[in-house]
Amino acid sequence: MCIFVVSACGGGGAGENITYSPPTFSNDYSSLSVLEGSLSVTNITATDTNNRPVSYSITDGEDKDLFSMSLNGQLEFIVAPNFESPSDGDSKNTYDITVSASAGENTSTVKVIISVEDAFEGRVGHEAISGAVVFIDSNSNFKLDDSESSTFSNSQGFFYLSKDGNNCSEICSTNLVAQGGTYINLNQRNSSMMYAPILRDELVTIAPVSTLIIKASNDSVLMNSLGINESLLSVLKEDVWLKGSNKNSLRSKLKRINYQLGYIFGTTNSLFVNDDISNNEITSKTAEKLIDIINVSSDGIRDQSTLDLFYRNLRDEIDSEYTYTNQSMSTLAKTASEINKLLMNDFDETSDSLGIGYRELISRSYSTIINPIKNYANEYISENLF
Repeated sequence: MCIFVVSACGGGGAGENITYSPPTFSNDYSSLSVLEGSLSVTNITATDTNNRPVSYSITDGEDKDLFSMSLNGQLEFIVAPNFESPSDGDSKNTYDITVSASAGENTSTVKVIISVEDAFEGRVGHEAISGAVVFIDSNSNFKLDDSESSTFSNSQGFFYLSKDGNNCSEICSTNLVAQGGTYINLNQRNSSMMYAPILRDELVTIAPVSTLIIKASNDSVLMNSLGINESLLSVLKEDVWLKGSNKNSLRSKLKRINYQLGYIFGTTNSLFVNDDISNNEITSKTAEKLIDIINVSSDGIRDQSTLDLFYRNLRDEIDSEYTYTNQSMSTLAKTASEINKLLMNDFDETSDSLGIGYRELISRSYSTIINPIKNYANEYISENLF
């Protein structure tokens, strides 16, 4: 469409013709791709030859109701796509829409096709952790290198990583590493590093139990010692965020064990916060010693004398300057033992159907001991106060 505007000067005479053309799209949007789990698709841009402001909208397409678009061209899924359960019209993970760009009365359209790619995916934490760094540890050094693929766990605690160049069978030999972030329901920072193997076609749960599995020389012995008879795959993919069907279910067992191990990992990573030692080294040494304890008896992670020896040995191995006295380690072991004994119990479904009280126990236990540990390690409080 062309619009002619005539400007008159004085009593008439020469006029000026201005031609308005529809906006021109800056790129080809017919072959976009996004990773499953992603909301953001792209920012669509178009230019106007007359420098008028351009606004954007979704005007057509079989899958138009699945997307939203801002006036400045930011295109997003309304609900993050799931590769295993596509919601596009033909269920082939290819989404078809038409976008319009308008400047004044002029409009142009472009066909936008988005392909959704399959991802390695999973959950971070025995309680959901958002904002954790998750990466594929391609060279098994437990450090994020420039060449390694990484992401952050989202606001629900899930993560998605591209499968590009990572072909493997059911349980992959390459590991995932997660660190940092915040426990969503507990409102506590995660100080621990956790590991898990990649699962090719299942969501994996990166948690304390999966961390021990990575560090164990024999995962079958470890599982038997923990009283778990299910397969390794079943353990790794179990959704421990949901409530177990009964106290003897795999989910309930893993929740109890993860809470107890998570508490111990939290204390040890907080103990040495100021020392010149990597988070991975603390996590690895903690995991190795816990495996030795569990393989003797899984009750060891609740036994005060066993935990006392565990904390002292770890201190001697990591902290050569003996920052913490034996009395401090004994006090810590006593508290950890008492809390882990409480964590052996499932929450009362009658009085606490949502487990709010159970989470409150976790939150308060962190405040009771892990926060003071950090304050003591940073020399904010004295040993007596600790």
